[in-house]
Amino acid sequence: MSAPLEQQPGGFPMSESNSPAAASTPTGSKPNKPWNDRNQCRFTGRLGGDLKINQTGKSPVVTGTIYVTNEYDSNGERKKNEARVGFVLYGAEAVAFAQKAGKGDRVELEGRIRGNSWTDKTEQKRYSLELIANATKAAVLVKFVPKEMRTAA
Repeated sequence: MSAPLEQQPGGFPMSESNSPAAASTPTGSKPNKPWNDRNQCRFTGRLGGDLKINQTGKSPVVTGTIYVTNEYDSNGERKKNEARVGFVLYGAEAVAFAQKAGKGDRVELEGRIRGNSWTDKTEQKRYSLELIANATKAAVLVKFVPKEMRTAA
């Protein structure tokens, strides 16, 4: 009798022969973890405000918020879903990024998500997620120009 098959996402059965580990493992070598989960993400959006620079110990810390938008058609209708994502950058590169980036600028950030939890004043347990961004990969893509400063073409 053969071993039961695991379910993979989407409800398809997964055997040893069609698992992600089998597909990427040379014959005779030790298999990798079947599902090598990675906490890695990239956001492109607009800064929600000027960045804050603080000093903690020897390393500077930059914090801010990026607004990201998903737009999609649903039955021929355009819908917009906007989310705010808090982020943190560390080190000298973070300060350099903060000095050239400002409110409304379109930026790209890459890093990992960190979950936080705390108890508020009313003894409620609270949770949040924030992006721990890699300062060396942070980039200003487009500088924001206020409407009143734009020239008519």
